[in-house]
Amino acid sequence: MRWETVFEKYTDFISEYQDIMIWGFYFETLREGHSAGDYSVPVRRALLSALRSISELKNKRIRGARFTIWMGDYGPQNEFFCAGVPSKLSYTVTDILSSYLTGLEGFEFLECGRIPYVPLIPVYRYEAGKVIEYTSDESLAGKKKIDDGEEYGSGLKILYRIDECAEALDMKEKYQG
Repeated sequence: MRWETVFEKYTDFISEYQDIMIWGFYFETLREGHSAGDYSVPVRRALLSALRSISELKNKRIRGARFTIWMGDYGPQNEFFCAGVPSKLSYTVTDILSSYLTGLEGFEFLECGRIPYVPLIPVYRYEAGKVIEYTSDESLAGKKKIDDGEEYGSGLKILYRIDECAEALDMKEKYQG
């Protein structure tokens, strides 16, 4: 697929200036608890399970939420792996996410922060029951997969998209969804 097509149809433009709520996990505990070497797996598994729960709710308002999920290493020595969502998200959605994330071994803190001062990147987006995973691999843009593998096993259908910094391109935040 040509870059122009990917840019026009499968790229979201996300603001780098966001107030977010952050769940922080101690890196070493995550790493010790997961032998595959990818310390983000337990957090991603819990997060995708939470998104599945949200997508299955009968309440249309909650199920229809739309938000970006940021992830990355954080702290003076990058000793934490963090996941964040917009701080303006509804209490019910935040509560569901927290119920899955705060129970993980290695959970250390829940706090508010601001992107870009907290150096997390967009990794997922929840769009009214759909889950988007951001990738830098242009060949994946627009493709779908069912997350039924051993790694996360949420059963969700995931759509791959590209993300770009809205401010770097002098644009407003825009989701192609």
